[in-house]
Amino acid sequence: MAPQLIFNQRLDGWLTVLFTVILWFVILDMSRICLRRLRGAQVLKVFRAAYQADEARADSSGGRTPRCRPGGALMSAVLRWFAAGVELSADRVGR
Repeated sequence: MAPQLIFNQRLDGWLTVLFTVILWFVILDMSRICLRRLRGAQVLKVFRAAYQADEARADSSGGRTPRCRPGGALMSAVLRWFAAGVELSADRVGR
């Protein structure tokens, strides 16, 4: 029992360190971009893909499930359905 508790504590510690490093990397990169913008230096432009309406297909139960296509927007389809009041269960998404 004690060795497992020690392992769990060490694992928690290393995961905390990993996520802290990732967090600081994001903060420093964001600060670098902000400083470039404030100094008037060139900042890389962000390119967005054109919107493509995701078609839904009927599954065996007669409900509608989102289809993930290359270049499609699965998350926006799920959010649209959520806003429309359609209930999505985890076993139906991605079928």
